[in-house]
Amino acid sequence: MKTMDPLQQLQALKMATLTTGALHEAQILQLKNYPLTLPSVVSASVAIDTDRKIVAYSLTVKSKKSLNSKRMRDGIQNVTKWVKFVLWDDSIVTFSYKGEVIHDSRFQST
Repeated sequence: MKTMDPLQQLQALKMATLTTGALHEAQILQLKNYPLTLPSVVSASVAIDTDRKIVAYSLTVKSKKSLNSKRMRDGIQNVTKWVKFVLWDDSIVTFSYKGEVIHDSRFQST
């Protein structure tokens, strides 16, 4: 029996999520770690609403100025794409800093 590579495994889990609405540990781990790839991010929390297909990140950063950098904006776009790859194509992805939304995928193109 041929084993699946990690991307294939995530896509198989996505199909299960689309069918059942449930998330697997591997998907949750990916979602928790994605924002840590963003520049200046020290830590991040994630809240996932499976009914409304919303993934909401709350970021802690080294420098507030970094939130407006091109690298941060590009990184947020990439994380949004990854979330949609792992979960639902129509996922809503938000990022906030100290309670203020800095990105909402419903209002920005990806």
